[in-house]
Amino acid sequence: MVPCKYGQCTAPDSCTCNVGYQLSTSSKYECEPVCSKGCRNGTCAAPELCICHVGYVLNASNASECAPYCKQGCVNGKCTSPGKCTCDSGYKKDITKRCVPYCNKKCTHGICVSPNKCKCNPGYKEDDNSCKPICEKMCQNGACIAPNKCQCFDGFSKNYSDPFVCDPLCKNGCVNGVCIAPNTCTCNFGYIQALNSNSVCVPYCNKSCHNGTCVAPDTCKCNAGYSQSNISDTCEPVCDYACSNGICSSPNNCTCLKGYKPSNKSHDCLPVCNQECINSYCAAPNQSSLVSAVTIILIILVIIISISLRKQRKVKPNEMKQNLLHRNSTDSSI
Repeated sequence: MVPCKYGQCTAPDSCTCNVGYQLSTSSKYECEPVCSKGCRNGTCAAPELCICHVGYVLNASNASECAPYCKQGCVNGKCTSPGKCTCDSGYKKDITKRCVPYCNKKCTHGICVSPNKCKCNPGYKEDDNSCKPICEKMCQNGACIAPNKCQCFDGFSKNYSDPFVCDPLCKNGCVNGVCIAPNTCTCNFGYIQALNSNSVCVPYCNKSCHNGTCVAPDTCKCNAGYSQSNISDTCEPVCDYACSNGICSSPNNCTCLKGYKPSNKSHDCLPVCNQECINSYCAAPNQSSLVSAVTIILIILVIIISISLRKQRKVKPNEMKQNLLHRNSTDSSI
């Protein structure tokens, strides 16, 4: 006779199960406990009593279900099988197998505190879900690459008196000017750009420095053999000896006036007479010494005559005064 497990033999080869049990499908002599709500991931060990499989624990909110168990917990995720976490959306596992928030843009200089949300380190600020450094002042001609630290753009160099300013760099300098952009000079007042050089400014003189050099704005320095004119700003040639009947046309070089020709002396010019001067010499262009002498004598005579006439005019009034006085005295005596 075979006993009825968890039941009573109520007829030959017929078991009646105890309350909370039902006849097993595999044996008509065995009754199995009934868990009316099922026993997921476990075994129904007694009526309405689940015993969970290894790696599972009874769900506190549902006694008919055994949930997978993760020993280290499953923050920001779900334990989908024993010891295995599946992270929630926006989270991923780190090297310790924990679910941590994920930011599509890397949180450089900060921490990803929630999906696509960065918390920036001190000295940085959030900008479009990323952390950018803060500079107290705007970086002029540069970029803020770290808290209060500027990096100059190409063609600019750091101004050491102001860490937030980058000055334009002119690799060849900027003579008599100011570097306003990379390799670009603007000239100081009174200066202009030199030919074939963008790094040198030369002085400008409003009046051309003829026979000289413009050494400063509107200031000429005369070349050797020339000197500044007393009546103008021009440089005039210097002749060590005065040019007789000529002009000094270049240093120590005389150019004869019209009607004169150079003599053996470089600074003297002699008059030219087209006809030969007989028994005289050429004293002026086309004029002999004899003609010149006669002319001079005539001039002297004219001067003498003029002086004589003036004296006579002065004498006549005096004589008239004396005659009148004599008459008056005679009349009185009578």
